[in-house]
Amino acid sequence: MLPGSQRHLLHLLGATAFLLRLEREDPRRGLGGVLFGPIDDWDDTLPLPSGPIGVRQYRPARPGAVPAVILVPGLHANGADDPRVRALARNLAMLGLRVVTPRIRQLAELGLFREGIEVIGETAQHLATAHDLPGVGFLGTSFGGGLGLLAACDTAHAERFSFVLAIGAHHDLEGVVRWYMGDDLRGPSGEVPPVPPDPYGIQILAHMAADTFVPPHELCAARRVLELALADQAVEARHALGDLADAESKRLLSALLDDPRSAQREPAYRAAVDAGSARLAAVSPRGRLGGARCPVFLLHGANDAIIPAVETLRMAREIPEPFRGGAVVTRYLGHVGRDSGSSWGERWELVQLMARVLGVARRGVR
Repeated sequence: MLPGSQRHLLHLLGATAFLLRLEREDPRRGLGGVLFGPIDDWDDTLPLPSGPIGVRQYRPARPGAVPAVILVPGLHANGADDPRVRALARNLAMLGLRVVTPRIRQLAELGLFREGIEVIGETAQHLATAHDLPGVGFLGTSFGGGLGLLAACDTAHAERFSFVLAIGAHHDLEGVVRWYMGDDLRGPSGEVPPVPPDPYGIQILAHMAADTFVPPHELCAARRVLELALADQAVEARHALGDLADAESKRLLSALLDDPRSAQREPAYRAAVDAGSARLAAVSPRGRLGGARCPVFLLHGANDAIIPAVETLRMAREIPEPFRGGAVVTRYLGHVGRDSGSSWGERWELVQLMARVLGVARRGVR
């Protein structure tokens, strides 16, 4: 086993490689490849208690035990098969990790439900048992990060997690949604988001709450309009409006396509938020982070316009002190991808955070 100083240096080099290759599609060349060699990746099915789930696995091709990490993205139709998620998984695997990306149906269908939390917890249980690991790490981006935090703070699964890294995650989903609607949102010391909400957030809200303002027989057609809009297919979304017969539903969605922020003036959307308050609370880490039993690392883009960075500032206060791994708000990131304008100091701060994550991930691997 390497001395502590050499292990830390290796973690710093690995973290630097990760940062240099962030969002690149082929991590097989460069510093990461020199340090950790090639990777294998394949589709698999895990037999979970709630039912089998499809996953994609990535791991170093070299033999031997490696730490395992569950990677869960936010709300996106392609889910674990999105090219950006696959690139991130490969980059993580190049750091000497087994990366498992479960295909959580609810997230791919642009919905947040407690079933996703259970899938994450059961996946951690399965991987720890199957590979004789003391714990399994979790890395989640956007809304997926919030669900992972909930799984890791659930007494049924908490002991199976070795760490959590949440990137651009939410703390109080109802507060974020009301921010989309024009309400005030502040951090623990009165911090305010430096940017207005992205229209994407309002369209996600409309998709999630469509059953509150669209007749049941037109729900599929209405969600199809919103899915096209979220995929930046504006012409196709406008064409799909023709499949709606209900005049009020068509008016609401047409206005949303013309100007997403018009939702802030529509009583139907605000009523949808009011009606969904309990459902939003059920998938929010707020008030539950005291259940953490592993190091929690938080990372957020300073100018995130979908989930504002004040959410991470609030979570950092709620996590029990023994499990605060570190919280970084940086201009290097936007929502979950790279942004512009960061300094070298901010890059170094990210390298140090990732090195600490790698150090925790490798503890106890035989």
